[in-house]
Amino acid sequence: MKFFGTALLASLFATASLAAPEPRQASCAEAARFGVMQVVPSDLVPGSSYTLHTDFECGISKGFVPKFLDYYLEVPAAVNNGHQPPILIARREFVPPSTSNPGAFLTFTAQIPKWGGFVHNSSYVITLRNHYIQNTTDNQEIFLVGGTQVGINLTT
Repeated sequence: MKFFGTALLASLFATASLAAPEPRQASCAEAARFGVMQVVPSDLVPGSSYTLHTDFECGISKGFVPKFLDYYLEVPAAVNNGHQPPILIARREFVPPSTSNPGAFLTFTAQIPKWGGFVHNSSYVITLRNHYIQNTTDNQEIFLVGGTQVGINLTT
């Protein structure tokens, strides 16, 4: 009977351990360290407006706290004909979360420019270049840049 009680207690403990929620930091995708973007709507034409939302919670939990953010509209390098330059959509300074600013995100509205240089049937993405600070081994601050992107449907 003593063995049964010990086995039951160990079994309950093991089951409870499996059911315990994982901390959000551990469940973040590695690619989310520079931000997770959403574009609404994602079907666009030159002159149309959209809202861009970027969530930085995962990256901040991993130590990637943004300082400056550059958003570009561009054709991915693998399919760019060499004559399709990136277009700067927005440049922002990130305000880290605090009691007065609890959100680890940035949301803004922008507009696709009415530009004659868009190439018909090209793929377009909105790219984020996230400039963040890291300390060197001698405690100097340096800026590193990482990025992420999200595809859009741009009809020209």
